[in-house]
Amino acid sequence: MEREKIKELFLRYGYTIEEEQNKYIIFSLGTGMYPAIEIVSFQDNVKDEVDEIRELYAKAGYAVKVCKETTYTAIENYLFNGFFHVKIANSRIKQKYENYANALMEIYEKDFQTYQYISIPYSVECNFEKIQETNNLVESILSHLQSVRPLLIIVEAAAGFGKTSTAYELLNTYSTVTENFRPFLMELSKDRTASNFRYLLLSQIEQNFDILLKNDIVIYNIKQGRIPLIIDGFDELLSKDLDDGAMDAKFSDVETMLSTIADLLTDKSKVILTTRKTAIFSGENFADWIYQKIDDKYDFDVIRYQLDNPSIENWLTPERYKMIPQNVANSLSNPVLLSYLRYIDNNEFGKVVNAPFTLVNSYFKFLLTREIKRQNLPFSIEEQKIILRKLASCFAGYNITSDLRSHVKETIKELANDLIASKVTSQKDADNLSNALTNHALLDRKGNCNVGFLNDFILGTLIMESIIYDNDENSLLFHREISFPFIEKTILAASVWDTFSKKEFWKKLNEHCLLNNILHFWADVKLCNQTVTSFSNEAFDGGKILDTIMGGELICFNNCCFSNIVFESCSFYFDSFIECTFINCSFINCQKFSNNTDCGFYNCHSNDDNFIDEDENVVEYVKQEITEDEFTEQLLGMYLKVDGRTRRMRMISKLRETFGVEEKIFKKHFNALTKKGFVICNGDKSFITDEGVEFLQNNQL
Repeated sequence: MEREKIKELFLRYGYTIEEEQNKYIIFSLGTGMYPAIEIVSFQDNVKDEVDEIRELYAKAGYAVKVCKETTYTAIENYLFNGFFHVKIANSRIKQKYENYANALMEIYEKDFQTYQYISIPYSVECNFEKIQETNNLVESILSHLQSVRPLLIIVEAAAGFGKTSTAYELLNTYSTVTENFRPFLMELSKDRTASNFRYLLLSQIEQNFDILLKNDIVIYNIKQGRIPLIIDGFDELLSKDLDDGAMDAKFSDVETMLSTIADLLTDKSKVILTTRKTAIFSGENFADWIYQKIDDKYDFDVIRYQLDNPSIENWLTPERYKMIPQNVANSLSNPVLLSYLRYIDNNEFGKVVNAPFTLVNSYFKFLLTREIKRQNLPFSIEEQKIILRKLASCFAGYNITSDLRSHVKETIKELANDLIASKVTSQKDADNLSNALTNHALLDRKGNCNVGFLNDFILGTLIMESIIYDNDENSLLFHREISFPFIEKTILAASVWDTFSKKEFWKKLNEHCLLNNILHFWADVKLCNQTVTSFSNEAFDGGKILDTIMGGELICFNNCCFSNIVFESCSFYFDSFIECTFINCSFINCQKFSNNTDCGFYNCHSNDDNFIDEDENVVEYVKQEITEDEFTEQLLGMYLKVDGRTRRMRMISKLRETFGVEEKIFKKHFNALTKKGFVICNGDKSFITDEGVEFLQNNQL
């Protein structure tokens, strides 16, 4: 049996059988410059015979090797390490990592040795159920990679919150691995030449692996877990309009890509996927898709990480942390600005810690002043910003994050023609100046000769400034075409500015750009620190809301769901909230100015015991439209598929809508089921327990 498996393995790697005896098998490999022979012996007493065969083939011009391994596993390792040049390939990872770190540190005039990865707080779930871990992020992921089961690991974070840094940190852990594992990093932001993920996968395999290795042997080893596949920037392949707020309706747009990934998840495969936060992986459709795959005999686990706001204490020394005003520290959760504060010298640090707005201006002044010196640019700080924000709005208008360097150069020349022409001298013509601007420190090479902005914060800030200040025809057209993910970047970037600038941006954003309801909400709370718009039947998921007035006169939230949100120092006017649901939300130092018994709170927490009303008798005065027994049977039945056996995850918010009863009634009955242990919750997700299934089977009406 083992012998047959060994033969199949050699054939998989492209060998043919030259000769087969009971004592040995001679395999030949015809690819490459030198024809090769591999001799595998199955008995210990055949050395003389093997030596004779080796000499015979060597005289015929073959490169001859004798495989000294005798077990299938050992031979599999032998072939993998040899064909994939594991030791050499992994040693190159160190250089790739250093290049990445050097690019990050270059703006601070430091080298890669100064760079240090800072772990970001996270929450994690396994197969949709929340688990508790104390390791830092990379250590946690690595511990799961030790599993013998196939794994899909999803790492989600807001734009610019450490996804790529985490991917590179994972990659770097393999730099000292000399055998049996060779990771494969796909950076989708650097290659968007194919919209079909399978074609993109095959294309990058050809680019990253030896030309003699066929795609199928690479995919085979991905499935065996020998090639951990790290896919950075999965969201880069999402369609422009996928984020229009109707994620479940658009799940079909991403299902094909996920199915290609699922086909890899056999045996011991490990696929790590990073993406910006999206409802795709939170909705019932994704869970149903997973369960369907399991029904179709797929067998893999899903580990999902959601990265939270970075902790300022982890980025700064205790001495520097003490110098940050408390009001600034509370709102400073941007990794780019935290990096700036971490790496600038002491004199510069003392000048910039007074306020977030000062900090942002100082960050850009630091980079742009340095660029004048580095390239002897004839453009002032303001002139550089004008040129770069025009380029940023152009990128946003065309929904791209990078483009060919030659295209970027020509775009800069076209958008800033007058300004460039005014700086032309006998030493530097327009082409020289455009070339220098294309080499700007705020831009970065993205691979395949592409150029894009250094990070999402810079891109978002420049788009924001363009929306505020640029009123020419081209800019206004670009602003109208900005897609939702780019608007999200601008709102996140603008949230650290001063009050006046944020409100001015909010005004221009609403005048010149198209926003969906979700973005309207986040623009209100991040830029105005109060809800300005009324909403009905909307779901708001994830994030932190600080110092914001929620509700108020003429503002109404009707049948809305808030899940996985941290509210800190917020004021709630609950008269404005009609049958709304809060799921897995935290309320820190929040105030309420009316009672909230019309709202449902599920798995929510507050540091004020009186903030969340838990009125057990609230339904006594409400007409009973459904009995507790009827509710229990109907709800538990919704956790099973039509076969009555297969379980499914259900979102609490959608369950409530399905029942069509008042929030007060649903809240009482649902909470009773959780207390009985029939249902468990993870954020907006809920699951039937074994006890719940047993109760349903024994008590169906």
